[in-house]
Amino acid sequence: MITFPDNIGISDIQCGDCHSLALTSNGWIYGWGDNSDGQTGCGQHYYPFVDCPIRVRFHPDIQIKSIYCHNNSSYAITDDTIDGVGTYGQVYKVEDRETNQLFAIKEIFNDINNSYLIDEVKNLLKLRSKYVVYYYDGWIESDFLYIQMELCLQSLGKLLEIKGQTFGRQANHRCEQPIDLVEYYITSHIIQELCECVEYLHTRQPPVIHRDLKPENILIQIINDKSIGNRFIKLCDFGLATEHNRWVGGQSSELHTNKTGTQLYRAPEVNRDADDRIAYNEKSDVYSLVNV
Repeated sequence: MITFPDNIGISDIQCGDCHSLALTSNGWIYGWGDNSDGQTGCGQHYYPFVDCPIRVRFHPDIQIKSIYCHNNSSYAITDDTIDGVGTYGQVYKVEDRETNQLFAIKEIFNDINNSYLIDEVKNLLKLRSKYVVYYYDGWIESDFLYIQMELCLQSLGKLLEIKGQTFGRQANHRCEQPIDLVEYYITSHIIQELCECVEYLHTRQPPVIHRDLKPENILIQIINDKSIGNRFIKLCDFGLATEHNRWVGGQSSELHTNKTGTQLYRAPEVNRDADDRIAYNEKSDVYSLVNV
């Protein structure tokens, strides 16, 4: 029998292959079972097996929202959200307690009609590159789908908000006030990397249309990885992305769903009224890119 200290209310229990976590009503976590990979959160090297619940310690400022166990891993999801990231869900910053590596966990309500949830996972699995936010894992818990991804703390939207002020220009006079030489080269580098990201999608076989390019879906990551060079820009949020199969059944086809994506950045051909699917291709992303 598993016992807990008196006056502890348990709000959730999650089980992996051979380990478990319990979340209390006051936000504490207890772990027990197989700990060969550190999955109970109690320290892999000191507790290969935990036979009774031990409290997993976090910084006192961290508020645990929910827990999840998967095979030989565990997740404690906090209220530490990342602002301005994710069209269809909230994104949380998490830390691997063994490696101290940071990740992003995207939480999306798992409505039965939200087929884009599975689409996003499938699209991320296909797009493994330095131009796209890296996907690690995905699982369903209760009414939510969780996607574990590479952590990028800033979006282009946030960067654009502060860039003019950083270089001494008023945000509401961004177009009227000229930029200086340094800001020009920084802006040019951002545009170059962004074009490379979009080019990567459009040169896949078949091409991939993102269909929701906007500053909030363009992330900034500082990467200390010589193998990919000094890159900072990555694309995310592929729930609306689709493959553009030019030849279907021996005939040319460019039919896709209309009015897809954010209206402000939507190409005219995508924005047309229609009772059925309409013809457009990856060039619609180029229109969105110009508006960004």
